[in-house]
Amino acid sequence: MGVLDGKRAVITGAGTGLGAATALAFAAEGAVVTLVGRREEKLRETATAVAAIGGTAIVVAGDVALETTATAAMEASDGVDVLVNNAGIHSHPFLVHEFPVDEWDAFMAIDLKGPFLFTRAAVPSMIERGGGSVINISSMVGLVGFKYGAAYSAAKAGLISLTRTTAVDYAGNAIRANCVCPGGMAPVERADVDEAAYVKLSEAVALAGGSPLGRVAHVDEVAQFLLFLAGPNSQSMTGAIIPFDGGFTVK
Repeated sequence: MGVLDGKRAVITGAGTGLGAATALAFAAEGAVVTLVGRREEKLRETATAVAAIGGTAIVVAGDVALETTATAAMEASDGVDVLVNNAGIHSHPFLVHEFPVDEWDAFMAIDLKGPFLFTRAAVPSMIERGGGSVINISSMVGLVGFKYGAAYSAAKAGLISLTRTTAVDYAGNAIRANCVCPGGMAPVERADVDEAAYVKLSEAVALAGGSPLGRVAHVDEVAQFLLFLAGPNSQSMTGAIIPFDGGFTVK
């Protein structure tokens, strides 16, 4: 018997990385998982992996920054108990005065507006079902100043604040909202950041002091922690902001 038996979970950015790992972790514990993202072929790959372990996956391809995608995901799920707002784009290395306005807008739309839209769409179902768990994926750079990270850091910091407000707004409905702030994770897909940009961002991490543990988490490690936040053993946790960054923000 799994800890999420009978539960329905919506996971954004579920085609690769942490989103895919979370879908597998949740399905292994009995949840029906709705996979949301822009690349349908990647979502289908995750759905195939879920089916291979005996789980059930629903695919909803679409842009998380659109209200229609959030609505479609909730309708396809036929109820939601757990929402994982994981979808996001990654930072390009620009100083504040260099940052293109259209790129700034893209970060706000996907990394911040998307979680708002999905939370807004999920809450009525959670209230009807007697409670739920909203899990937002922020970043270690949402907690600290970080060179080249203007838009990404601002959006992820906004997501931390959205988490706290959601926790306060819906505590009386037994809906919990928590936020995990990972550092680097492995394996990593860098489809939207070229190699030169990635090197520059890595240098910024080193400049900030790096991780005291000297390692990055595997996505499966983080997914298991999200499973804890989704399940019954975290019922007293809400409004928590949890670094999962190898100690990067402890300094």
